[in-house]
Amino acid sequence: MKGQIGIYQGIQQFANSQFDILAHLDLNIYQITDNEELNILKSSLSQCYEIQVLKLSIQQIKQDQIKLLFEDLPSYKNLKKLLIEFLYNIQQKGASQIAQFLKNQSNLTSLMLKLNNNYIQAKGVSELIESINGMKYLECLKIQLGQNQIGDEGAKSIALGLSNFKNLKVLQLYLFDNQISFEGISLIAKSLSHLTKIKKLGISLLRNQIDDEGALAISEGLSSCKNLTYLKLFLECEKISEKGFLIIDQCISSLRNLIQLDCYLTKNSNLLKSKEILNCKNIKVLKIAFEMGVYQEKKKHQQQILKIKRLVKK
Repeated sequence: MKGQIGIYQGIQQFANSQFDILAHLDLNIYQITDNEELNILKSSLSQCYEIQVLKLSIQQIKQDQIKLLFEDLPSYKNLKKLLIEFLYNIQQKGASQIAQFLKNQSNLTSLMLKLNNNYIQAKGVSELIESINGMKYLECLKIQLGQNQIGDEGAKSIALGLSNFKNLKVLQLYLFDNQISFEGISLIAKSLSHLTKIKKLGISLLRNQIDDEGALAISEGLSSCKNLTYLKLFLECEKISEKGFLIIDQCISSLRNLIQLDCYLTKNSNLLKSKEILNCKNIKVLKIAFEMGVYQEKKKHQQQILKIKRLVKK
């Protein structure tokens, strides 16, 4: 029977399955040991003719293996949802091979790239973003590129790409620890103004260079997202003053359709302390992650959070 779901741990288990009739494939691989295993994997993936949902996670893979894996894989005409996860050091060349594969998957409605800690840098980001610009049906885009040294140039590529995705309803950008300054942050923030249909947004800019100017830019960008019902906002706080946090609070409180807010609080953070946020009536669910070792600040924030009106879940 067609339309089967397959969840496999390892290449051999997948290769022994009826992969040609799978509609949903969730494949987790720890390591590709040699080219024989790689060819088995590639051959099996090439015959997934009915695939609609593909989740491919490989913990250890070499750059030359990525090239061999992705070259000549077909354009999956029925593929709607795709997740690709590679852990550690695929670098720019690996990102380039993934980009070549993505160019042929133009019917996607949902794409998630989990590529943290891979040193793909600005050029790799540019190629990845360029490869998905033609996905006109894309409604959900999740990009995790933490610790990749993308800098402002990489942030610029992301911002230019986002301007093309006017039908997005869900966006996740995890760009922590990437040496992004105000220039890159402001470009990404401005690109949010094009996403008028966005309902769920997650942004992590931890361990980047965010000051009050960056806080203002982010707030102005978020203010354009009038239809947001869910917001996850993780920001570094060391260079943001009380005034900067007030601007963010005012922005969040102005999002009248926002129901759930997730945020990350570090030492000396003044987020969620203004009268505007305390009087916010539409936020019903609030989830907060605290930096390690900030017990006193955590206690103070918890006392403050309890004052937020109409909060039903904390």
